Amino acid sequence: MDTLNRERTKTFNADYLGLDFSKIRPRVKEINGVWVSKMEQPFLKAIGLYGPNVDRSEMCKLAESFGVANAMLIIYDYGSTPYPVMISADYCIAFPGEVVERFCLDVLHGWRVCKSMIR
Repeated sequence: MDTLNRERTKTFNADYLGLDFSKIRPRVKEINGVWVSKMEQPFLKAIGLYGPNVDRSEMCKLAESFGVANAMLIIYDYGSTPYPVMISADYCIAFPGEVVERFCLDVLHGWRVCKSMIR
């Protein structure tokens, strides 16, 4: 993000969001992906788990007992259209797949996704 801000000053401007992942996660209706890292297991330092409501699975609960869940893939309804959004506890938001330009601007400049989750 710092590189894009520096190299594309006219077309890109973003900032770190400073999300409190623990406050957002309980307010999300459906989590379709969870990234667990800092795992204290031999031969396994991180794992990504995906599928509808994956956070409710026994595998996810087991993985989290050995590490830290620090990213989640959710579906966010913007208008009448659902969009996949990856939210990371390390302060970044990525948009997998195609998304509309206006949606990206709302998230980057208005914090629309984050504010709606922590209200």
